[in-house]
Amino acid sequence: VAPAGTVVYGNTEGLVHGTAVTFNIGPATGYRFSESFSVLVDGTPVDTVANEGYCTFSFTILDDVELEIVGIEPADSVVVTYNVNGGTTMEAGKILPGTAFHADVPVKEGCVFLGWYTDSALTNQFIDGTPVTGDTTLYAKWSEYWVVTLDGNGGHIYEQPDLTEEHIYVPKGEQMHFSPYMEPQNGMAFAGWYLNAEGTGEQIDLPSYVPTSDVTLY
Repeated sequence: VAPAGTVVYGNTEGLVHGTAVTFNIGPATGYRFSESFSVLVDGTPVDTVANEGYCTFSFTILDDVELEIVGIEPADSVVVTYNVNGGTTMEAGKILPGTAFHADVPVKEGCVFLGWYTDSALTNQFIDGTPVTGDTTLYAKWSEYWVVTLDGNGGHIYEQPDLTEEHIYVPKGEQMHFSPYMEPQNGMAFAGWYLNAEGTGEQIDLPSYVPTSDVTLY
């Protein structure tokens, strides 16, 4: 497992258990070692020897192993900083100028993530994959949500035999914009969603339904 811009010199085929192996690792053209550079074998850091433009490390193969390399970054990089607005802390991303940037998804307890924005007023949404040409800060937009539980009343949601209940997190004040497919059961076709298990009273128009509290629909 290695980040973009990593060059590994060494044979990884036909290795025998108990064999000592040596690898040279260096950054590709346009990349460099970062301050956090390290090599891990099955999650455990191994010692590396620095050389001019690359580093060397060795270990003995006792079983199948996962080799992970971290800390290779673009040499002339731009920094994308995440302002999570109360969410979990996220490390800044570094990419080559003009490279498409794919932002990670943050987490905030009790909230649903509504996207990244390039301004603190949350008016200019960042489209994932947009090329970034200079240092940028992305601001997370959140909304509290209502939990809408869809009870299949014995029916299967999304044609999945084991799924008879689904939880949808709807931003407060927003429509659901969602209506799952319900598979016919025992010769009966799906007839709609209701606030009671008997299927009486007002039918709920699910895609445009705006919940005002946590609710179960049948």
